[in-house]
Formats: sequence, C-alpha cells, structure tokens
Amino acid sequence: MKAILKNLKHAEIGAKRDKIANNFYKEIAVIHPAHGCVARFRFYMGSSVCHCITWFGSGENYGSGYGSAGGYGYCKESAAMESAINHAGVEMSRHWGGQGDSAMREAAEAIGQSLTGKRKFYIHHAHQ
Repeated sequence: MKAILKNLKHAEIGAKRDKIANNFYKEIAVIHPAHGCVARFRFYMGSSVCHCITWFGSGENYGSGYGSAGGYGYCKESAAMESAINHAGVEMSRHWGGQGDSAMREAAEAIGQSLTGKRKFYIHHAHQ
C-alpha cells in the first residue's frame, strides 16, 4: 500500500475532539528514531460509533483529519482511520477501511514512508 500526500490539509478538528474527548480508548503512533513521531491516530468510542482523529507531519508536510464509522459487520476502527486519513487529504493506493488491524498498520507505515522516505518505524499502541 502507498500513501500519496499531494492534497494535505490541516482540518479544523478542535470541536470534534472536544466533543468526544472523554471517550478516548486507544492511540497508534508511528515513530522513526531520527524524525520522532510522524503520525498519530487517536480513537474514541461513542455509543456505537468509532471516531478517529489523526495528526501527522515531518518537515513541511503535515496534516490532520477526522473520521468516524458506525454500524455492524466490519472493523469500525479501520474504517474510521481511513476516513480520517482521507479527510486530511491523503490518498491511499487502495481501499482498506473495515479490514482490521493489519490494514491499519500497513496504512500507518505507508504514511510514515511517504512523510520521511524511510522504511523502518516503531508502531506504538497505547490504551487507556
């Protein structure tokens, strides 16, 4: 999977974040030893809706976005993460939302590679 960073935008996500801040449960961070944390994905769970807010940046490339997913029968976390990445202006080489943890990891690494040009990262998972 590849990430294309041609239409990056820094979306106004403050109001969304403040509305769901009390429901935080998970964070995924993409860390490179020389560049620090280049991407961060925070997840919040409302009643039956998963929300994701993303921030990423390295050098002059930076962006942020918000996404959510509800319903049943698929991985809401990966669908919300894909929505947040798309909202931030990142185009992925294929659709992967709703396909689970391995797709989330692959997308996070692809964004890290596009931001830094490097291939090796630490993927840090934090839970409340």
